[in-house]
Amino acid sequence: MFPAAPSCSGGLVRGSIIGRGVRIHSNAYVEDSIIFDNCDIGRRARVRRAILDKNVRVPEDATIGYDLERDRQLYHVTETRDCRRGRSSAPRWIFRR
Repeated sequence: MFPAAPSCSGGLVRGSIIGRGVRIHSNAYVEDSIIFDNCDIGRRARVRRAILDKNVRVPEDATIGYDLERDRQLYHVTETRDCRRGRSSAPRWIFRR
């Protein structure tokens, strides 16, 4: 048995790591992100510079990673540190359901 491969039906992915069983629907855009297993990126959704934990569902027309304050209101947002430099660099965000 093989693990479920990611499915991208008309969406666009750039500079990202996509886990097993991820669905990226039509006209969705994922850029510079890490998407863990079994996530679902809705139609016309936009995800940028984010880490999505497993089993996250991004609704249609949603945006993540474009407006930090809005993201904080809607999602669980955690700031992480850049271990290579040992200090905070450009913020990276983890979204969990």
